[in-house]
Amino acid sequence: GELDDEDGVGTEASFKWPTYITVHPITGHVYVSDSENSKIRKIVYTSENTTMVTTFAGGKMYRGRTLDGTGTNITFDNPAGITFNPKNMHLIVSDSNCHQIRGITPDGQSYNITGVSHQKGVLIDGSLSTAKWFFPNSVAVGPSGAVYVTQPTHDIIRKIDLDKGEVTTIVGSPNERGSYDGEALKATLAQPRALAVDSSENLYWIDYRTRKIRMFNSSTQTTHFVAGDNKKLPDGGIDGYPEEATFCFPEGIAVDKHRNIIIADTMTQKLRVISSEDKDVYSSCGRDIPETPFSEELDIDDSNPDGKGRNAYLDSPYGVAIAPDGSLFITDKEWNRIRKVDSNYCPQNYAPLPKGGKVTYIPHERPTDKDSMIAHLDRLALHPARDDYIDPTMG
Repeated sequence: GELDDEDGVGTEASFKWPTYITVHPITGHVYVSDSENSKIRKIVYTSENTTMVTTFAGGKMYRGRTLDGTGTNITFDNPAGITFNPKNMHLIVSDSNCHQIRGITPDGQSYNITGVSHQKGVLIDGSLSTAKWFFPNSVAVGPSGAVYVTQPTHDIIRKIDLDKGEVTTIVGSPNERGSYDGEALKATLAQPRALAVDSSENLYWIDYRTRKIRMFNSSTQTTHFVAGDNKKLPDGGIDGYPEEATFCFPEGIAVDKHRNIIIADTMTQKLRVISSEDKDVYSSCGRDIPETPFSEELDIDDSNPDGKGRNAYLDSPYGVAIAPDGSLFITDKEWNRIRKVDSNYCPQNYAPLPKGGKVTYIPHERPTDKDSMIAHLDRLALHPARDDYIDPTMG
């Protein structure tokens, strides 16, 4: 929980406001964008319950320039999104303040992919050498090896085709902020930040300004609403139907192999899940905390914040990544900690359960007449660790 950059065993190590996070798809090693330290940190399990933290890349930060090299000879300037390219296992880094997308080989050698160090510019697509970037944020790599990048300042998502050596805008109308869905290049976005991709190369992202989760269908080249009602302000944290659920400035997103969408809902201090089964939103991890004005600090005892599901405390969960075994890793930014969540985070793991309990919310169906409403209530089940109800017949 200390603000520092010390390597070491487990809790002896320290971070300074870690943001994005990724997991090596083969080894399961965890890589963290330690943004304020301008480093990429690596976490390796040396035994079942013991980890070792080292600096994988990045040394002293030089404002105004970046250097390629190996290990601590590499320099970054506030790195943001990181992810692995499954084709060659290179680590892709969005070096945000440098306006570059960079790569690191498995043996630790860094190189520039596109963008010119600290030369921000207008939006320019084109070849890797001529394309211009302006504070690129999150990165995701699809099964094809294409790199996708959010550019919040222009309200767009861009694609880097490494085989063709070109950068193109694929989602959004540059500098036209909004929530219009439809043909991808006519859609309007609202400061897209965190980004994820599934096995069919569909994209999922968080529109930070409207606190909505949206997607791009790669087959139809269209965008679609997934979840989030930005009209219910300011709290967020409401579970339920997609169009009624609310988020509060979420920062992290991931999609698992079942296409459940996991959201690090930063200001509600929770991990949320959008079920692939019923498309509803559930709170998975993180305890409800007292309502506190944004100007005041939360008074939470962080000496023992772990626990099962919603008994655990989180403090500004930011990045989220899925490990090969199905577990999750998250950056708990304000506590400067990296947390692990086991694979039982999804709604499918909550059912079936015994019938019974007082019904306050109906997550699966939308009955309109009295008889069907009563029939639906009769088969609902109360989840013992949550405040909502599950229909066991939905599986």
